[in-house]
Amino acid sequence: MKVLYISYNGALEPLGQSQVLPYLRELTKHGLQFTLLTYEKRRASPLDEKQQKAQLKEELIQHGIDWHYLRYHKAPTVPATGWDVFLGLLYSTYLVIAKRIEVIHARSYIPALMALFLKRLFRVKFIFDMRGLWADERVDAGQCTRDSFEYKAIKLLERACLKAADCVVVLTQKVKEILENSPPLQSRDISIEVVPCCVDTEKFTINEEYRQRRRRELGWTGKTVLVYAGSLGGWYLAEQMVDFFGVGLRKHPDLHFLVLTQSDHRLIADVFQAKGISEDSYTVLTVPPDEVAQHLNLADIGIFFIKPSYSKIASSPTKMGEYLACGLPIITNRGIGDSEEFIKEHKVGILVNSFNIESYERALRKTSRLLQGGDAIRERCRQVALTYLSLRKMGVIGYQRVYSNFAHSQYV
Repeated sequence: MKVLYISYNGALEPLGQSQVLPYLRELTKHGLQFTLLTYEKRRASPLDEKQQKAQLKEELIQHGIDWHYLRYHKAPTVPATGWDVFLGLLYSTYLVIAKRIEVIHARSYIPALMALFLKRLFRVKFIFDMRGLWADERVDAGQCTRDSFEYKAIKLLERACLKAADCVVVLTQKVKEILENSPPLQSRDISIEVVPCCVDTEKFTINEEYRQRRRRELGWTGKTVLVYAGSLGGWYLAEQMVDFFGVGLRKHPDLHFLVLTQSDHRLIADVFQAKGISEDSYTVLTVPPDEVAQHLNLADIGIFFIKPSYSKIASSPTKMGEYLACGLPIITNRGIGDSEEFIKEHKVGILVNSFNIESYERALRKTSRLLQGGDAIRERCRQVALTYLSLRKMGVIGYQRVYSNFAHSQYV
């Protein structure tokens, strides 16, 4: 089966590296032939960018993936996005004809807009991989209102895509239940597949030798290390995470906060300083994506607080799988996708009810009891990741189900 996979995220970006390429590499082993079209952001060094693209293109060829890319344009927002769509539609039309494409897999809304036109032009199959509720995310982020033209336009696009799609992919069971009862899908007999953000459990794994050696070198033997890995700002609540840590530090002086990020360190360092937390109580490191897994092994427990809002019912944080695969139980807040039910069912973390001292103290008491499980809790977290959030066992199988909706049996 010949598939054109369109992503508005770049293949060189961390998200492309963790949530696009690993799936395609695995799915090619199951009879799927991918042509990949991405939008790449300009890099600081043109020479490095050229080398990275050449290296990745050669690597993907070896996996049977034909990679094409266009330049991503950021500003001004509406004209830039419109230009990207126009160029993408032209280039996708060429690829559909030249590669004899049978299926278009559109990752999120902008690629789905292109897929709408291509489906009508060429009668190809269309997979709408939603990734979230884009219009509602913009409202919840304060970027528009539900009465605005922007919100109504995105919702109009969403309804059109849901009506035209041959299969819909979502990240959570909660959003699936909402879509099943929505007007665009209520009368349609199509598959809605739930495929949460999964993780490469061969890359993200427990490395006890590295953990013990490196913690001795850093002087962290005997410390309880809390880790946050990922970007700062946006939906992630740095101030609340530091507040939680500060409450814990007053009761447990051996607590240490490790932050792994490629964002500007000042986004979190300024928060620590404002809260009166000394520099010897936290460490902020710039870590490339391929080194995150080993650094997670330095910690005892992982944390992420996300701004709770309606749109977050559709979210599946990649961090959850990464933490669990490295043997780290999770501290997070309620109201994020299916994570609350998942953590309760599998007993792999602590949920914070509200962002206040009382809730933090209650969660910290539960965390202390949880960590008393030692190696047993680390192994349980690992096994839960292997069973429910493994890219190869769950993610790829989920997408095989997607393609099986209109594939001949030899492809699956």
